[in-house]
Amino acid sequence: MSRWMYDVYLSFRGLDNCKTFVDHLYNGLKRNRIHTCLDDSVAGGDVSGETEVKYDVIEKSKFLMVIFSDKYASSTSCMRELVKILDLSASSSEYKCIPVFYNVTPEMVKEQSGSYAEAFAEHEVSNKAEVGEWRKALSMAASFSGWDLNSETNGSEYKFIEDISKGIRKMFSDAPSMHAGIRVHKSESNYRHSKHSKRQLAIYWDMESCCIPNGVAPKEIYNNILACLQRETEIKWQASEVTMYAYADFMNVSPEISAGCMGAEISMVYVPNDVNDVIGKSILFDMHLYAHKNPPPSSIMLISGDASFCHTLHRLHLQDHPVIFVIPSSVGLLSALSCASIDVWDWSSVIHGEGHAVNRERGV
Repeated sequence: MSRWMYDVYLSFRGLDNCKTFVDHLYNGLKRNRIHTCLDDSVAGGDVSGETEVKYDVIEKSKFLMVIFSDKYASSTSCMRELVKILDLSASSSEYKCIPVFYNVTPEMVKEQSGSYAEAFAEHEVSNKAEVGEWRKALSMAASFSGWDLNSETNGSEYKFIEDISKGIRKMFSDAPSMHAGIRVHKSESNYRHSKHSKRQLAIYWDMESCCIPNGVAPKEIYNNILACLQRETEIKWQASEVTMYAYADFMNVSPEISAGCMGAEISMVYVPNDVNDVIGKSILFDMHLYAHKNPPPSSIMLISGDASFCHTLHRLHLQDHPVIFVIPSSVGLLSALSCASIDVWDWSSVIHGEGHAVNRERGV
């Protein structure tokens, strides 16, 4: 018997102007056979914002979708609900927090500016003991992969809802246990996959299994990857926009490496190392979300020492996404990878800008 009561839990401010949007989103999810919790009784509380949060319902929902609207932060119950959602997503890779930005920007939420600054001016008086935790929660949630109404569909709510509904449905069908990490750097145009560029390349780097050698800076690795790509003559690798994401427990990464990533146009995705296989699940989720939002000819580069990604890469290749798998020379490959016509490069060669292909006949 499944532990889940709902596929998706919607956290939103019921007294805000997003209520009609949420109703339409709920119906869109329902049309895609996604069992969704829409509970008006806990939707940001009453006028005083003091409605009790139903934590048991949240705990029994797999995808925890937070609808950030203009007045979301003004509700104490919304803020407490958000803290609970983030606690769950940090404690177990089975939960996934997904932000949806409705007529607010990720920066507004992350930095608590505009109406969010006004809300916190009031919280500083009435809820001072919780303000620090709430600010941190907003900054963290705004850095997850999600959907932004104004930047992704030019404000079209109908298309926005269709994208979200189909995206969630695809996540369930492709990899139901995926989990995304926390993004701690990058502006909106980079950390949130854009749909507007015709030829994009997203690079996903597992820094735990493909470490940075001593004396090599993140900027050098980034530049050498670009150099490798520029030497490729096939049109599929001539990307007009390249975004790179590094996954690691950045709380335990040296300040030099963290600063090097921030200065090298590399988005840092924080994943705690005390949760089993959270990096792999974070990368899986982000790759699938990227592929859903960016149809071919958008391409993907995965840098990882985990050969279990082969099945996912093969599926992406079958969907006509050009794929490069960068692995350490010590890691064997599944035989299926050789049949997938996926480009495979050696990590140590890529570090030095050479991009040499590994032996496809090598097995595990």
